Amino acid sequence: AVADIIRTNSRLPDFVTGDLWAQVSAGRRAARLIRGLCDRYGADTLRAAIADAHDTGLARALKGLAALPQGRFDVAQAQDDGSTWTATITITPERFTVDLSAAPDQTTGPFNTCHDGALVACQILFKALTDPERYANAGSFAPLEVITRPGSIFDPSPDAAHGYYFETRIRLIDMLWRGLAEKAGADLPAGSFASIFGVVIAGEHPDTGRRYTMVEPQMGGWGATPERPGNDAMFSTNHGDTFNCPIEVAEARYGFEVISKSLGETGKAEGEHAGGRGVRTRYRMRGRGVMSAGFSHGAVPVWGLPGASEGGLNALLLSQGGQARAQPTFVSKLKVEPGDEIEVATAHGGGAVAARN
Repeated sequence: AVADIIRTNSRLPDFVTGDLWAQVSAGRRAARLIRGLCDRYGADTLRAAIADAHDTGLARALKGLAALPQGRFDVAQAQDDGSTWTATITITPERFTVDLSAAPDQTTGPFNTCHDGALVACQILFKALTDPERYANAGSFAPLEVITRPGSIFDPSPDAAHGYYFETRIRLIDMLWRGLAEKAGADLPAGSFASIFGVVIAGEHPDTGRRYTMVEPQMGGWGATPERPGNDAMFSTNHGDTFNCPIEVAEARYGFEVISKSLGETGKAEGEHAGGRGVRTRYRMRGRGVMSAGFSHGAVPVWGLPGASEGGLNALLLSQGGQARAQPTFVSKLKVEPGDEIEVATAHGGGAVAARN
């Protein structure tokens, strides 16, 4: 009955049913593997191995933490809506504390993220700073403490809207990353395009009549370091298992044309390593549809390391009847017609003054 309810309330019931059964299958397989380990080695041995792995993760984290600049660092970051977010990071040899108590109040719009979402953003930064290798478990994050204020965008009430939680999460890590690079002198790259930049186009395939929904995160430029330029065309630091959809697949699946896809500019200045280049993609609609999108760094440029050039801006343009119009950083249910063109342009990363040999 529950599966029927989910199918009935989905625009793509065959896809959502496949996703659900994939999760069920993964859970069943994991259970078999765990039972197999217990049968082969005994539950006590398995528990001891888990505890040892936890201790190893903690030891690695503490070693990295001890090498970081110590002290209290007040950080801030201007936002596209004109507001400024602030936070405090306190680093000791045993503890890495992020205090988000001064965060803005939760919003009525879909721009909140839960406490766990804020914690995940801080975990990404903490892991990059203390132990950037693949090893990770609960012990790896035991020294991390994240303080949130109930009723804020990082700890909203249960009924708060979370539609663009991922943009709030990545704005948080962007602020903390910048603060530590500038205030604490942490060994971190310059700012990246720092956005999931999710573009959603939905409609009916003009040839088959089948409904489709394209959900396409974008790739952009990462920041430079004093030793090297930034990476071109990368997914954001907050992504998981996201893949680049080939143009031929997108055209066949969704029924619109991909007119062009190319790297953007670098923004390189003399004596600097340039931030990585973003990507410019143009779609031409062959049928009617609706579009939604949300992105950050549409008004506030990507930041560079001290003394270096800023990065670029993310942008979304819609051309109708030959007239191109820049769209807001968040747009929902925008109607598009046959012949309309959508251009997605992601920012290049921030620069860094090149180190002298």
